[in-house]
Amino acid sequence: MANPPASYDAAGTAGIINIQLKRELTKGMNGTLSAGTGYGKYEKAWAGLNLNYNLGKVSFYTRLNTGHYNSYNRLTMEREIRDSLYRSVNFWHPITKSVNVVAGADYFISKQHTVGFMVKGYTSPQDVLTTSNSVNYDVPGNPIGNVQMHNPRDVTSHNYSLNVNYKFDIDTTGRSLTFDSDFVRYRNAADELFTNQFFGQTVVSENALEELQSFSDADVRIFALKLDYVHPLANNWKAETGWKSSWVRNDADIRFERREEDRWLNDVRRTNHFLYDENINAGYVSLSKKVSKALSLKAGLRAEQTISEGNSLTLKNVANRNYWRFFPSVFVGYTPSEDHQFSTSYSRRISRPNYRSLNPFTFYSDPYTGLLGNPFLQPSFSNSFMVSYSFKSFQVLSISYLQEKDFVMEVVTQNDDTKESISTPKNLSRARSLSFSSGGTLPVRKWWNANLQVQGSLNKVTTPVQGEQYNQEQFSWDLSTDHNFILPKNFSVQYSAYYSSPSVSGLFRNKASYLMSIGGKKTFLDGRATVSLKLNDIFDTARFRAHLRYANVNMYWQNEWESRRLNLTLDYKFGNSKIKTARSRRTGTSDEENRVSK
Repeated sequence: MANPPASYDAAGTAGIINIQLKRELTKGMNGTLSAGTGYGKYEKAWAGLNLNYNLGKVSFYTRLNTGHYNSYNRLTMEREIRDSLYRSVNFWHPITKSVNVVAGADYFISKQHTVGFMVKGYTSPQDVLTTSNSVNYDVPGNPIGNVQMHNPRDVTSHNYSLNVNYKFDIDTTGRSLTFDSDFVRYRNAADELFTNQFFGQTVVSENALEELQSFSDADVRIFALKLDYVHPLANNWKAETGWKSSWVRNDADIRFERREEDRWLNDVRRTNHFLYDENINAGYVSLSKKVSKALSLKAGLRAEQTISEGNSLTLKNVANRNYWRFFPSVFVGYTPSEDHQFSTSYSRRISRPNYRSLNPFTFYSDPYTGLLGNPFLQPSFSNSFMVSYSFKSFQVLSISYLQEKDFVMEVVTQNDDTKESISTPKNLSRARSLSFSSGGTLPVRKWWNANLQVQGSLNKVTTPVQGEQYNQEQFSWDLSTDHNFILPKNFSVQYSAYYSSPSVSGLFRNKASYLMSIGGKKTFLDGRATVSLKLNDIFDTARFRAHLRYANVNMYWQNEWESRRLNLTLDYKFGNSKIKTARSRRTGTSDEENRVSK
């Protein structure tokens, strides 16, 4: 659904996929066991177990996944400051050991009443080493000084959640009542040591050593209640209404200390304690009608109230918000035959800042680069229109228009004297995009299936930035294709490719990117076992590259990661294959969880 209806949170600008599964009546057990290993620049390994067990009245399920991931990220940044060039290379090397567990059960009390619960848990301790080398060049290109940073970090991240669900199918006409209660907690703690070595213009002996250490603890707690009611009416009308309330408590505490001779002293410039409390109350109503076998209509209105307080205890800075907003949505579908589908839709949406963006604290990634939160950041609002036509399983054409007001984008402020570049999320005036897309599955031959997707977009940004008017417009396009070749003796080969043209994203001008991947797999044991081998990004071409130019800012980014990687996986299915997976349901905290900075 490109524009989700009023029963969904009004957050975001992207569409959603709504999968609904019927109740499973087949008794028994089934599952999938998987394991894999990969290598890019470093090694990786993972394993997982999925189980479904149906007793008729009770259905159980559990998911267990664990992994060891040794990876890296390399960020190259160049900044022109007056007559000098500053070039820094940051190398980020995390080693992560993760465990993810999901368990739940559905109890079918009767044909009308179903109760379910779901528990999730995740932990991922990390050992991280970040190094940085920043070099200053004069106009002829001679190095005139540099800073080397060494930053080992010990990080512990974990979260857990609990969902309780009740569904009451009131009668056979389709009347139903659904209730969800959710609690989620995220916890992230880190101990870090920073060693910055400053070298002068001529000799290494003219160096200065700076030592810092930090202790951070971020705790996010989310609680939500959600109620939905569906009521069919006469003449193929259907009414839906519901309510959702969520409460968020974000407590972020970070303490920095600077080494002075043999003592560690508090660094007031970098120490901060931030509390953020938020309550969102939302109600909606929608009406839909099946006008004929071919024509269907749906319209809805959602109202959301946001009450929040951001309190920097260190800076004694408090920001309060209390506002109501309304979000209408309209959908029209026309299906004259099984082969032809027409649809059009409109919706108004909201994008709220993530919790970390509201924290008025500067997080330094190296001595000259930092991220500063903005406690006065406002949400952005968008209006989205879409029309589409599909023939069978192929989307012939989809055209959409998106207009965003007060959209949030990182704005870099550069201090030419201290050489610092601080990135701060700010509300920019307006962004507009007109997009088209086409694609779907093409059965070229019985042994060759192809999938092709093409998308084009005209993006325009108009906003004042640092006292100057900024206008940027760019047409961009993306192309992706996937091919599956079926070979004898249960072998198959897969090939995929992707290209993205130069584009704009807010204030950034992004360069083109592309990659190609190839793989193969073999099924055996009557289709229960599959072994796969895949080489992702064959030529190691995937990069994020962008320019930023306005006021006194002239910067270039190049971000690289382990895109080229060879993976070997083994999957084995066991048990009764006729048993479906667990009952699908959406919890009431998905929007809030997406705003937690991991």
